[in-house]
Amino acid sequence: MAKESTQAVWTCTDAGMMTGSFPGGLSVTYDLSRLYLGWADMDEAEKFMAAYGVKQKCQDISADTKYTYQDKIDRGKVLFEYLVLNRKMPATKRGGGFGITKAVAVDVVSGVQAIMAKFNLTEEVAQSIQAELDKLNV
Repeated sequence: MAKESTQAVWTCTDAGMMTGSFPGGLSVTYDLSRLYLGWADMDEAEKFMAAYGVKQKCQDISADTKYTYQDKIDRGKVLFEYLVLNRKMPATKRGGGFGITKAVAVDVVSGVQAIMAKFNLTEEVAQSIQAELDKLNV
């Protein structure tokens, strides 16, 4: 009898369709060519590192057992769409290089408004999404 996986399994096509398959039959797909406009011109190493970065950042909470797989997928999708739309990381907590310092967002209202506009959501739902994004250490 095959052992059931307890982790997501990730695949990526040459066209940039990266899919994470989670235990229980859930999955998420990111079209990396929407984020990396020069995806078709990248070499194998560039594609690997670009895909790895998206997986790590968008699914950053995957190791946290307090979230369901669906929560993890939903949060990842919201972050990916934010990246595609705004061409930058959200101004919640940013860490790491590229001159980005750790800072807490002061303009949460504009983030809520952007979420409402992009996904056609009520303010209450958008505030919930923003609150979850604020918890991310991205």
